[in-house]
Parts: sequence; C-alpha cells; structure tokens
Amino acid sequence: MCFLNVLSYQGFNKAMNYEINSDMILTTEKLDFSTDIPIYMYQSFLSDKDLDHITQILSEEKIKSTILESLLKKELFFPIQNFASAKEVITFLCERLYQNDYVESNYIQKVLERESLSSTAFGHSYALPHAINREAKKNAIAVCSLEKPIQWGDKKVRLILLLALKEERDNSFEQLFEELVVLLNDETIVKKLAKQKDFGSFLAFCKKISKKSSTTMIDD
Repeated sequence: MCFLNVLSYQGFNKAMNYEINSDMILTTEKLDFSTDIPIYMYQSFLSDKDLDHITQILSEEKIKSTILESLLKKELFFPIQNFASAKEVITFLCERLYQNDYVESNYIQKVLERESLSSTAFGHSYALPHAINREAKKNAIAVCSLEKPIQWGDKKVRLILLLALKEERDNSFEQLFEELVVLLNDETIVKKLAKQKDFGSFLAFCKKISKKSSTTMIDD
C-alpha cells in the first residue's frame, strides 16, 4: 500500500478546487464536502485495524469497476475526427480493431451487415455499432467522436462506440448495454463525452458518471 499527496487541511481545501485523481482520502479531520472518492477517517495514527479496513474498502472499489471501463482502450480512442458517413466511421474503427488484433479482418462486413438490418444510432447523438454475433478475438470498445455530427440512419450522431465482444457464456453483453444506457441517457453527458480530447479525461468522465449512478454507499 502506498500513500501519496500528503496535504494540510488548508492545502486540501485548495486542492478540492481542482480534479483529484485518487483512490481514497485518508483524514484525521471531518471533511464537510461531497465527493465520489471514498473517505476514511482515523484517529491520530493508522492502526493495523485501520489498514485492514482500508484494504477492504479499496478491494470493494476495485470490484465495482464497470465492464465498460475495462473495455475502453487508449489505442482505440479517436477524438474529434472528420467523417462523412456511418460507413466511413465503421470502416475506420474496424480497421483499427483489426490492426490491434481485437478482431478478424472481416469484422467490417459483419458490423455493416448488422447496421443494414436496423440503425444502431440512438436519440441522444450517439451510435453503438456492433456485429450480429459475438465473435471478436478480444473484448474492446473503439471510441470515435466527431467534430461535426453526421447523419446515421434517421438520427444525427457525434459519438460512436463500436463494440467488439468475444463469445462468452455470461450476461456481460446485457450488463454492458445497461451501463451504456446509464452513461448515454442524457444528451448533455453525450455532448461532454464527445468533447473530451484525450483518453484519460474520457475515462475519468465515464467513471464519474458511473459512480454518480450507483446507489452503493460506503460506511465508515
């Protein structure tokens, strides 16, 4: 276990004006603010019991990591692109999936075949193209945002998450879609995601929304 960023109470209050990228906040003082980061309060010195409790909380937080977060990959993140059609976007993303060994070379045809049955665009400016069957080599989501929205079926789309899922006997596909619905159900959130220019900020924003949607609370 490693502890970083030791701050005074006053210094911490100043730091809260900025985004904090931490797994947990440890404090001997009561902190009066709202945050998605778990807070653990202890008395003067950390005891072995405290460390056990901290380890347990961090383990629970790790388990809470969503399927969506595990499938997002830096090498498959393409912000602020310029494409004229859904076919161009699908072709581009499938080629990148193939180049990174997530799918076979014919995955483009499989995704376009699914798209020909019915549009995978939704009403809040996003699309979730995927193949009919789960036949990727590795699980991943290729993400592309567009500088200008394009026509996708009967919808205008600016954010595309192309799914590549391998065959597994579980409900991960259904769970992933549930997480995506929560994340993308608000057009304001979709627009903010589409404006993220680097993978770190995109992932952090996804985590922030996922945590806000969770009703699980951590007891002291």
